[in-house]
Amino acid sequence: METGGGNILIGRASGDVFASTVGGQVSFGEVSGSLHARTGGGAIRIARSNGPTLVESTHGSIMLTDAECPVRASTSLGTITAWIAADSGEGNGSTTEREGRHGIGPSELDSTQGDIVVYLPRELSVTIDAIVAQGGLSHIVADPDIPIKISYPGVSGTGPVRAECEMNGGGELLHLRVLSGNIILKLSDAQAALRIAAQEMDQLREQMDAQTRMLAQSDSEAPMGFLPPPELPQPPEPPQHPVAPEQFQSRFDQFAGRLEELFWGGIEVDPDTQQKKHVNKVEAVYPDLARQAGIEGTVVLRLEIGKGGTVQGVKVLSGEPVLAQAAMDAVEHWRYAPTVLNGRPVNVLTSVSIEFHLK
Repeated sequence: METGGGNILIGRASGDVFASTVGGQVSFGEVSGSLHARTGGGAIRIARSNGPTLVESTHGSIMLTDAECPVRASTSLGTITAWIAADSGEGNGSTTEREGRHGIGPSELDSTQGDIVVYLPRELSVTIDAIVAQGGLSHIVADPDIPIKISYPGVSGTGPVRAECEMNGGGELLHLRVLSGNIILKLSDAQAALRIAAQEMDQLREQMDAQTRMLAQSDSEAPMGFLPPPELPQPPEPPQHPVAPEQFQSRFDQFAGRLEELFWGGIEVDPDTQQKKHVNKVEAVYPDLARQAGIEGTVVLRLEIGKGGTVQGVKVLSGEPVLAQAAMDAVEHWRYAPTVLNGRPVNVLTSVSIEFHLK
């Protein structure tokens, strides 16, 4: 499945899957085969993957809620959060709910400018190799019950921070690497995480079935060569406090959004969706110095938008320095309509591109 800039949503796939989008979000309920997903600017969310998984995002976060097979996940700008499945091994306290499952295989999580947060079942046998390439401001933090050994940088305080750990005697290698972010290791209740993932997938499958029925109906009624965009499916039971259509989200998105907000301070919203919420937009002023020098181009900014819709933080991702400051000065005055999740406003993380052209 490929799209130039939209989102990709898959409820369940019984075979191998390849999904690619230039700037949208990629979400999966359950994939039985191998999975390769990539996006240039959105987040990737996977409720359960039963086969080898490769996920790549350029400017988005990655979330895995029930990883039980080898995983390779990488992002240039975003946080990776993963709940690792427990071993099925004998004598480790596992239940029949995990029967026949073998935990994660050799895996690698890599974030350039973002944190890595990993939840580990207490009974999991795994060997962890973690490194923060630029130590000093970034750290490796672990639950006190995780037997981890951390090596700190030398006198300069700017070298890498490394950590090694063999839980329950060690096992398959889990390699964690960040350039300028934190690595956080926590112990979790594997069975609780499994039940949450299962409930969310059930809801996602129901909504996907409703979406399919509406698509089929629209296709039969539409003129040749034209298919109108389908309406979003309604939830099985209307909420006690109905929300506006633009605030409606699937239960899967709500679940993922709650986790994003909890761990990262806000939810990731793809640029096209966020720009539709503009209330006040100030145009960037072309710098005289850049105009005289014939400098033009695109400046890409990372935005943190508060609950009220005001821009609270701006970071330059790319672009000419002489143009970047003008772009930041304009964006700091932008205002958006609040983004609502579960009936309340939340912080938003997104990116925006500012064009500077002489003609």
